[in-house]
Amino acid sequence: MSMKMRPFLVAMAAALSACASASMEVAPELTAVERLSVEGRGGWRGSRRAAFGPWEATGVDRSWTGGSGWRIAVGPIGGGSQKSTQEYTFLFLEEGSEIGRVDCAAVGVRRTGGRRILDVDLSAREALECRQDGEAGEEEPVWDLVVEATSEGHLEGFLRIGEARYVLSSAGTGGKLLPTVIHGFEFRDPANRVVAAVETVNEGSVILSPELTGPVRTAFAAAAAALLLYERVEAD
Repeated sequence: MSMKMRPFLVAMAAALSACASASMEVAPELTAVERLSVEGRGGWRGSRRAAFGPWEATGVDRSWTGGSGWRIAVGPIGGGSQKSTQEYTFLFLEEGSEIGRVDCAAVGVRRTGGRRILDVDLSAREALECRQDGEAGEEEPVWDLVVEATSEGHLEGFLRIGEARYVLSSAGTGGKLLPTVIHGFEFRDPANRVVAAVETVNEGSVILSPELTGPVRTAFAAAAAALLLYERVEAD
């Protein structure tokens, strides 16, 4: 093994070993707010659900993973892209009553380049889009969620509820040389205050600010369920 590679490999191994005991650091705005534990994420894939507080995501249906790609090689130089997609839906309940169906689409894209013998991974991109449609005849969704990966592997996006827009960002470790490990997500309101957090490691947990009330609170809970059920789509 190259002596130059050893420090990098040791650091990477340490980052990976930390995943099992990792937990998400909670923003100061939410430290005094009740953390809702999540149940149901650890079962068989076909029986997974996400239940927390008065809410439950059940009847999860995942499509097969589909993919497409291309590759170009000129002498020793080559590059390409592989894209994989998967859709999943679930019913969202509040106090046992159905609120609506949530539809999600996840995408994973892997681009390669450099000399073919190295097959260097230049960038890995992923994205997630979810929405809960309104009543029949309503064109706008009750809410929609859009998430995309940054160049360092973190996830950013927004949650839109009616006219209101909340910024979403992932929390975790890594980036650049070390693998990115995402522990969860934070939502910020237009005043840049953290109003909700979703921990996606371990069993998971959800924290919702008491400022979120009524249909807005329910929409946040549904979006949290979508993130808890999200499984990264790996591009071959």
